[in-house]
Amino acid sequence: MAAHCFDPNNKASWYFGQMSRIEASDLLMGERECGTFLIRDSLSIQGDYVLCVREDSKVSHYIINKIQENNEIKYRIGDQMFADLPSLLAFYKLHYLDTTPLLKPAVKPIEKVVAKYDFVGNDQDDLPFRKGDILTILVKDEEQWWTAKNIMGQMGSIPVPYVQKYEGNPTLPTKDNNQIPGSNNESTLRRSSLQKNYQLLLELNKFVYQTPMTRQH
Repeated sequence: MAAHCFDPNNKASWYFGQMSRIEASDLLMGERECGTFLIRDSLSIQGDYVLCVREDSKVSHYIINKIQENNEIKYRIGDQMFADLPSLLAFYKLHYLDTTPLLKPAVKPIEKVVAKYDFVGNDQDDLPFRKGDILTILVKDEEQWWTAKNIMGQMGSIPVPYVQKYEGNPTLPTKDNNQIPGSNNESTLRRSSLQKNYQLLLELNKFVYQTPMTRQH
Protein backbone atom coordinates (compact mmCIF):
# COMPACT_ATOMS: atom_id res chain seq x y z
CA MET A 1 0.00 0.00 0.00
CA ALA A 2 1.23 3.52 -0.72
CA ALA A 3 2.80 5.55 2.06
CA HIS A 4 0.28 7.19 4.34
CA CYS A 5 1.49 10.74 3.98
CA PHE A 6 -1.34 12.90 5.32
CA ASP A 7 -0.75 15.24 8.24
CA PRO A 8 -3.03 14.42 11.21
CA ASN A 9 -2.48 17.94 12.55
CA ASN A 10 -3.88 19.56 9.41
CA LYS A 11 -7.48 19.75 10.59
CA ALA A 12 -8.61 21.66 7.51
CA SER A 13 -7.77 18.65 5.34
CA TRP A 14 -9.82 16.01 7.17
CA TYR A 15 -12.53 17.80 9.16
CA PHE A 16 -15.70 18.31 7.13
CA GLY A 17 -17.94 19.75 9.86
CA GLN A 18 -21.67 19.17 9.61
CA MET A 19 -22.42 16.50 7.03
CA SER A 20 -25.02 13.77 6.89
CA ARG A 21 -24.20 10.06 6.74
CA ILE A 22 -25.55 9.89 3.19
CA GLU A 23 -23.50 12.89 2.04
CA ALA A 24 -20.33 11.41 3.52
CA SER A 25 -21.00 8.01 1.95
CA ASP A 26 -21.66 9.52 -1.47
CA LEU A 27 -18.48 11.58 -1.30
CA LEU A 28 -16.28 8.66 -0.22
CA MET A 29 -17.78 6.22 -2.72
CA GLY A 30 -16.51 8.62 -5.36
CA GLU A 31 -12.95 8.02 -4.11
CA ARG A 32 -10.96 5.18 -5.67
CA GLU A 33 -8.61 4.24 -2.84
CA CYS A 34 -9.56 2.31 0.27
CA GLY A 35 -8.45 4.13 3.40
CA THR A 36 -9.70 7.48 2.15
CA PHE A 37 -11.50 9.13 5.05
CA LEU A 38 -13.05 12.20 6.62
CA ILE A 39 -14.25 13.25 10.05
CA ARG A 40 -17.66 14.88 10.40
CA ASP A 41 -19.82 16.05 13.28
CA SER A 42 -22.23 13.53 14.74
CA LEU A 43 -25.77 14.65 13.94
CA SER A 44 -27.27 12.45 16.66
CA ILE A 45 -25.01 13.27 19.63
CA GLN A 46 -23.85 16.88 19.92
CA GLY A 47 -20.11 17.15 20.54
CA ASP A 48 -19.28 13.69 19.18
CA TYR A 49 -17.68 12.98 15.81
CA VAL A 50 -17.83 10.28 13.16
CA LEU A 51 -14.83 8.84 11.31
CA CYS A 52 -16.02 7.86 7.82
CA VAL A 53 -13.74 5.53 5.85
CA ARG A 54 -13.84 4.00 2.37
CA GLU A 55 -13.34 0.27 2.93
CA ASP A 56 -13.57 -2.10 -0.05
CA SER A 57 -17.01 -1.60 -1.61
CA LYS A 58 -18.56 0.20 1.35
CA VAL A 59 -18.17 3.23 3.60
CA SER A 60 -17.83 2.57 7.32
CA HIS A 61 -18.90 5.13 9.92
CA TYR A 62 -17.10 4.91 13.28
CA ILE A 63 -18.48 6.97 16.15
CA ILE A 64 -15.94 9.00 18.13
CA ASN A 65 -17.17 9.86 21.62
CA LYS A 66 -15.93 13.06 23.21
CA ILE A 67 -15.53 12.28 26.91
CA GLN A 68 -14.64 14.49 29.86
CA GLU A 69 -12.53 12.55 32.34
CA ASN A 70 -10.83 14.11 35.39
CA ASN A 71 -11.23 17.59 33.91
CA GLU A 72 -9.63 16.40 30.68
CA ILE A 73 -11.23 15.92 27.28
CA LYS A 74 -10.55 12.57 25.63
CA TYR A 75 -11.77 10.90 22.46
CA ARG A 76 -12.89 7.27 22.38
CA ILE A 77 -13.33 5.08 19.33
CA GLY A 78 -14.18 1.46 20.09
CA ASP A 79 -11.98 0.46 23.04
CA GLN A 80 -9.23 2.95 22.18
CA MET A 81 -8.84 6.31 23.97
CA PHE A 82 -6.93 9.33 22.66
CA ALA A 83 -6.00 12.79 23.92
CA ASP A 84 -7.12 14.47 20.71
CA LEU A 85 -8.28 13.78 17.17
CA PRO A 86 -4.81 14.11 15.54
CA SER A 87 -3.52 11.40 17.91
CA LEU A 88 -6.43 9.17 16.90
CA LEU A 89 -5.71 9.66 13.20
CA ALA A 90 -1.97 9.08 13.69
CA PHE A 91 -2.75 5.76 15.39
CA TYR A 92 -4.99 4.57 12.57
CA LYS A 93 -2.42 5.51 9.95
CA LEU A 94 -0.53 2.50 11.28
CA HIS A 95 -3.34 0.25 12.50
CA TYR A 96 -6.30 -1.26 10.71
CA LEU A 97 -9.84 -0.19 11.49
CA ASP A 98 -11.63 -3.10 9.79
CA THR A 99 -10.04 -3.80 6.44
CA THR A 100 -7.70 -0.83 6.03
CA PRO A 101 -5.67 1.79 7.88
CA LEU A 102 -6.21 5.48 7.09
CA LEU A 103 -4.55 6.48 3.83
CA LYS A 104 -5.55 10.04 3.00
CA PRO A 105 -8.34 12.57 3.56
CA ALA A 106 -11.11 12.81 0.98
CA VAL A 107 -10.90 15.67 -1.48
CA LYS A 108 -13.09 18.53 -0.33
CA PRO A 109 -15.48 20.06 -2.84
CA ILE A 110 -14.48 23.68 -3.41
CA GLU A 111 -17.08 25.94 -1.85
CA LYS A 112 -16.95 29.70 -2.25
CA VAL A 113 -18.99 32.46 -0.64
CA VAL A 114 -19.36 36.16 -1.34
CA ALA A 115 -19.48 38.77 1.41
CA LYS A 116 -22.79 40.60 1.86
CA TYR A 117 -21.34 43.12 4.31
CA ASP A 118 -18.02 44.44 5.59
CA PHE A 119 -16.49 42.55 8.50
CA VAL A 120 -13.70 44.26 10.37
CA GLY A 121 -13.05 41.47 12.84
CA ASN A 122 -12.37 41.93 16.53
CA ASP A 123 -10.33 38.81 17.22
CA GLN A 124 -6.85 37.89 16.00
CA ASP A 125 -8.30 34.70 14.52
CA ASP A 126 -10.92 36.60 12.48
CA LEU A 127 -10.52 37.14 8.75
CA PRO A 128 -11.61 40.70 7.88
CA PHE A 129 -13.28 41.26 4.51
CA ARG A 130 -15.20 43.79 2.44
CA LYS A 131 -18.59 43.45 0.84
CA GLY A 132 -18.18 41.65 -2.48
CA ASP A 133 -15.02 39.76 -1.49
CA ILE A 134 -14.91 36.12 -2.62
CA LEU A 135 -13.82 33.64 0.07
CA THR A 136 -13.07 29.91 -0.08
CA ILE A 137 -14.52 27.85 2.76
CA LEU A 138 -11.99 25.56 4.43
CA VAL A 139 -13.81 24.23 7.49
CA LYS A 140 -17.38 24.65 8.72
CA ASP A 141 -16.40 24.72 12.38
CA GLU A 142 -19.72 25.86 13.81
CA GLU A 143 -23.17 26.95 12.74
CA GLN A 144 -22.20 30.63 12.75
CA TRP A 145 -18.41 30.63 12.34
CA TRP A 146 -16.49 29.04 9.48
CA THR A 147 -12.80 29.03 8.59
CA ALA A 148 -12.15 30.61 5.20
CA LYS A 149 -9.34 31.82 2.94
CA ASN A 150 -9.25 35.00 0.84
CA ILE A 151 -7.61 35.50 -2.55
CA MET A 152 -4.39 36.59 -0.81
CA GLY A 153 -4.16 33.22 0.91
CA GLN A 154 -4.94 34.66 4.35
CA MET A 155 -7.03 32.38 6.56
CA GLY A 156 -9.29 33.02 9.52
CA SER A 157 -12.78 32.81 10.98
CA ILE A 158 -15.77 34.45 9.30
CA PRO A 159 -19.37 34.97 10.51
CA VAL A 160 -21.74 32.87 8.42
CA PRO A 161 -24.64 35.39 8.36
CA TYR A 162 -22.32 37.94 6.68
CA VAL A 163 -21.84 35.80 3.56
CA GLN A 164 -23.86 33.94 0.96
CA LYS A 165 -23.11 31.17 -1.53
CA TYR A 166 -21.08 32.34 -4.51
CA GLU A 167 -22.73 31.40 -7.79
CA GLY A 168 -20.18 32.99 -10.11
CA ASN A 169 -22.25 36.11 -10.69
CA PRO A 170 -23.47 37.01 -7.20
CA THR A 171 -26.38 39.29 -6.49
CA LEU A 172 -25.22 41.51 -3.67
CA PRO A 173 -27.44 43.43 -1.25
CA THR A 174 -28.17 46.89 -2.66
CA LYS A 175 -27.33 48.92 0.41
CA ASP A 176 -25.79 52.38 0.29
CA ASN A 177 -23.70 51.36 3.28
CA ASN A 178 -21.46 48.31 3.19
CA GLN A 179 -21.95 47.76 6.89
CA ILE A 180 -24.83 45.78 8.31
CA PRO A 181 -27.66 48.29 8.80
CA GLY A 182 -27.43 49.92 12.20
CA SER A 183 -23.86 48.83 12.99
CA ASN A 184 -22.52 52.22 14.06
CA ASN A 185 -20.14 51.14 16.81
CA GLU A 186 -17.52 48.52 17.62
CA SER A 187 -19.15 47.07 20.75
CA THR A 188 -19.05 43.29 20.92
CA LEU A 189 -21.77 40.73 20.62
CA ARG A 190 -21.04 37.56 22.58
CA ARG A 191 -21.36 34.24 20.82
CA SER A 192 -23.68 32.98 23.55
CA SER A 193 -26.24 35.61 22.61
CA LEU A 194 -25.76 34.79 18.94
CA GLN A 195 -26.72 31.19 19.61
CA LYS A 196 -29.98 32.29 21.21
CA ASN A 197 -30.75 34.52 18.25
CA TYR A 198 -29.56 32.20 15.51
CA GLN A 199 -32.82 32.21 13.61
CA LEU A 200 -32.85 36.01 13.64
CA LEU A 201 -29.33 36.17 12.29
CA LEU A 202 -30.30 33.96 9.39
CA GLU A 203 -32.83 36.59 8.37
CA LEU A 204 -30.61 39.66 8.32
CA ASN A 205 -32.67 41.24 5.60
CA LYS A 206 -35.62 41.44 7.98
CA PHE A 207 -33.91 42.69 11.11
CA VAL A 208 -31.52 45.48 12.14
CA TYR A 209 -28.60 44.82 14.44
CA GLN A 210 -26.73 47.36 16.49
CA THR A 211 -23.42 45.52 16.85
CA PRO A 212 -21.06 43.58 14.56
CA MET A 213 -20.57 39.88 15.18
CA THR A 214 -17.72 39.08 17.52
CA ARG A 215 -16.30 35.78 18.64
CA GLN A 216 -16.61 34.96 22.32
CA HIS A 217 -13.39 34.29 24.21
